[in-house]
Amino acid sequence: MPQIQIAQPPAEIESEPEVVGTAEPRQLSLEEMLRIMDVATALRKEHDVVEEQLNLDQIKVRLRERLLEAAQVMGERLTAEQIDTAIENYYDKLHTFEEPKWSFSVLMAHIYVRRVTIIKWAIGIGAVVALLWSLLIVVVLPSRELSGTVLAAGCHELPMATAIPLSDSEAHDSDNKSAETYQEPSAS
Repeated sequence: MPQIQIAQPPAEIESEPEVVGTAEPRQLSLEEMLRIMDVATALRKEHDVVEEQLNLDQIKVRLRERLLEAAQVMGERLTAEQIDTAIENYYDKLHTFEEPKWSFSVLMAHIYVRRVTIIKWAIGIGAVVALLWSLLIVVVLPSRELSGTVLAAGCHELPMATAIPLSDSEAHDSDNKSAETYQEPSAS
């Protein structure tokens, strides 16, 4: 009879747990080392891109070479000086701004950009108009009504509530009658 061997799991070896984030480089885990290397590589690549973008002379030389090759392929007879002049003109006007021509869409864009200021001015003007209107109603109109009321002749002692509003012709007639009936007191 053949012998059967039963596989047993290997005995677990107790090891010290790996501490993450220690200060000593000898104790950094592989994941931490790779993460640090990725950050360093990304920083180096960003620095190279910045250096390349800021080195305009090198960019202009490469652009000049490409334009010369393109001109030869197209059969254009361009000189290096003409290409250099074109490149300089391009870079001189590269970061300039020209205001667009006025149109309805440009007007709407300007209004949208300044919408907060426009709303503040509209509220302020509306408040001033409302204040002036309320002053007109409270002060000016009641004084016009009072100037149209005339007190009846001989009723100067009566309170204001008993004033009788008269039309201009009635007021003129009552003034004439009161002047005719008025007699100066005799000094006796």
